[in-house]
Amino acid sequence: MKNILEQIISDKRSEVDSAKLQRPVQLLEQSKYFDRSCISLRASLLKEDLAIISEIKRASPSAGTINEMDDMSHIMLSYVANGAAGLSILTDQKYFQGTAGDILYYRDLHDKPILRKDFIIDAYQIIEAKSIGADCILLIAAALEAQALKDLAKFARSLGLETLLEVKERSEIDPYISEDISIIGVNN
Repeated sequence: MKNILEQIISDKRSEVDSAKLQRPVQLLEQSKYFDRSCISLRASLLKEDLAIISEIKRASPSAGTINEMDDMSHIMLSYVANGAAGLSILTDQKYFQGTAGDILYYRDLHDKPILRKDFIIDAYQIIEAKSIGADCILLIAAALEAQALKDLAKFARSLGLETLLEVKERSEIDPYISEDISIIGVNN
């Protein structure tokens, strides 16, 4: 039996392959958000002594459904009103009940940086993140080989997106760190 991360990554590969057929890169590049300048999550975090990235999350594999509301804009606006440095929006549908459309919906409601939180394994997803108005992407050390992660971070940077590297322990940082990583997050 595969562990949950291996299963998610396997499912994500199929999902990305399907998305590439349904929404080609050329279509994503025509989005109204694709050419916009991204808002720096890193700069927003550094403005305060204590800065928080608030999260929009409907479900998780371990907890099941967390929030059944379709429209969580009042929660997001509460985060913004109470000083969130940025917003993390889960876009994985199968395991977290999120969609890329969530970022599209919330993008125009505020001026805070948005982190696209998903299992990014392919450059296509980075182009998609840019096209939906994300400012930063999440890359998970446990989900990618070091060079693949560095290549994705470099590609994200070439599009103006920042990258948050998620690690579980200190030993994961050195093999994955590069000049293209803007933020390191510890998931424990």
